[in-house]
Amino acid sequence: MEHCSSSEVNPGHTSARDIALRLYSQLLSLFSAVIIIIEEDFGGLAAVFHELAMWVISSPRIPSRIRPRVKIVTAQRTHASKRLEWELTAEILTNFNPFRELSFKAADSLWREFFGGIEHISEPQSIGELYRTVPSMALHPPIGAHQLIELLRVALRQFCRCQKQPFSLISAVRANRRDPAPTEFPLVEALKGRVGTLNELSVVSKLIASALTVHRYRPGSVEAAFPPKEIFEEFYLQPLQRLAMQAKLPTIIAQVYAYFAKFAGAAVAGDLDPVAHHQQILKGMSSLLMNCRETCLSCLVRAASNGLPCGHRLCDFCVEILSQDADGQSFRLPKCVFCGAANDTPLHVKPSTAGARILRLAGPVEAAPAIARSLRSLCSAIQSPLSHHFDMVIASGIGMFFAVMLFCKRATVGDCIHHIPNLECAKTSRRGGLNFGRRLRFRWEEVVTNGVRLFLIDKRWRRECGAQAEAGS
Repeated sequence: MEHCSSSEVNPGHTSARDIALRLYSQLLSLFSAVIIIIEEDFGGLAAVFHELAMWVISSPRIPSRIRPRVKIVTAQRTHASKRLEWELTAEILTNFNPFRELSFKAADSLWREFFGGIEHISEPQSIGELYRTVPSMALHPPIGAHQLIELLRVALRQFCRCQKQPFSLISAVRANRRDPAPTEFPLVEALKGRVGTLNELSVVSKLIASALTVHRYRPGSVEAAFPPKEIFEEFYLQPLQRLAMQAKLPTIIAQVYAYFAKFAGAAVAGDLDPVAHHQQILKGMSSLLMNCRETCLSCLVRAASNGLPCGHRLCDFCVEILSQDADGQSFRLPKCVFCGAANDTPLHVKPSTAGARILRLAGPVEAAPAIARSLRSLCSAIQSPLSHHFDMVIASGIGMFFAVMLFCKRATVGDCIHHIPNLECAKTSRRGGLNFGRRLRFRWEEVVTNGVRLFLIDKRWRRECGAQAEAGS
């Protein structure tokens, strides 16, 4: 559990008791299935009901997914549950109803939103006997131990920062999420012309919903503890509203939510594997999505920084969740998730703490030996292919030869040195491609990297690998 300093808590004139009450009512109640109260510690049954009523009044105004059952341990005579429930309702009506707007039925319904019932139990002989009073089938939060630890850590951090504000666990999860929700859906913006003409809005809505399900409801995801409606409204409603307005697709929000609720519900029930299901949807849309190269086609929101031999691309996040196994930052994806093409090249995900890694290769033909020596020294230092360590390569002059050989043809620096005597200034061939001299011609379709963005720059033109050359001045 994270430690929170006194400056973060900043109690001011608030007593420790008040802070504890807010902690119990606003935060810990969200994780509790049973609450055990020692009557003697509170000074009597009336004081217990006063605290429970304060708990109800100060709790977030949303029904809890887990309604804990209250067990009051007493050394005195025990009372029936109906009487205890009546006493709590009366306490709310008497001391927490200043304008007398609540009826008895409304007050009763109010506390039942947060508690699953109240009962009196006799003082046990030991702690073990006390725990045995908790039913073995008591409702527990539907999350695993690792999820619970992360949620508690996130919740306590957020509670310490803004303890006087109404607490929302889902908002706390979002505020502390290292992988933020999307602000835009660039893929759909790129497809809006085709969506309008081909009447494929339903297909695209299904694709978006499936991607969101993978993101939030895959196995081990913390968000899987929340209902789809809460997740959708907290993370995705605003960007979809902007999309609907900009792309003039007013019905896309309702369609995406309908599919999202269906897929998420099936995932929670164990009837659907979100990752495998999304792969099937992507395969069916491969022709529609093939030309969308900037955006990851799996999650639809991140930049596609990892290329596959077939030409499809994935972001780092999707490589991690779709790969079968990993060795450090190297992941193995046997086949393309979109078209099924075989892939024997490992994908190297950039560490989360790394910034942009850019390699600049430039110079005249005469500089080729010096460039080769620098590259050989670099390869010797990192002891692995250069393509594993760079996100972008910008090449001009004879640097384009080294860029194509190392990042497109998967050659070694030694192979490049072998061709240095035959090197000439880069030219574009009549058949379409690059010509660096005798037997050093490369067609444009060969100039494709595996994950690294490659920019070739000449005085008359510039080109990004896999895209159309753009005229330059």
